[in-house]
Amino acid sequence: MSVTSTSVKVQYTGDGSTTNFSFPFNLLTDANARVVINPTDVVVYFGASGSEVVQSTSSYTVNGPSGSPANTVIFNSAPASGTVITIYRTKALTQAGTWTDGQPFSASQFQLALDKLTMLVQQLQEQLNRSIQLYPATTISGPVRMPDLVANNYLKVSSDGTKLIMSAT
Repeated sequence: MSVTSTSVKVQYTGDGSTTNFSFPFNLLTDANARVVINPTDVVVYFGASGSEVVQSTSSYTVNGPSGSPANTVIFNSAPASGTVITIYRTKALTQAGTWTDGQPFSASQFQLALDKLTMLVQQLQEQLNRSIQLYPATTISGPVRMPDLVANNYLKVSSDGTKLIMSAT
């Protein structure tokens, strides 16, 4: 397999009757084109940004590329009308393949490892795309740390322009 999509998530709005929702991203497959799905490879959220709730894996099933229908989350019951549904691929930050000097080299196992690394990079890029970032030409050389949030305060830049601070005024 090769990773042919850069997507790691897709969103839908429930209509109260649809139970099947497709996703455009790849899942890992082994040399026999069987999907290698871990329970947390696909996470489903209900709710708008900031109020998302992770759905229990017992409320849906996931079909990979060889399933029918392929690359689909199938809910046991249709999400309510107006429900925002986010289907998100998330891979564990682990490395399962092992290679031993002098032993036969499994190209399919190596391909799986490369596919997973590509998926992890895509996952991190999606997270970076949602983050606040400094311009490449910034003169700030160290990390910009986020202070703990305090109720009824706001973030502001320190008077010397080097850090973020919480302020009541």
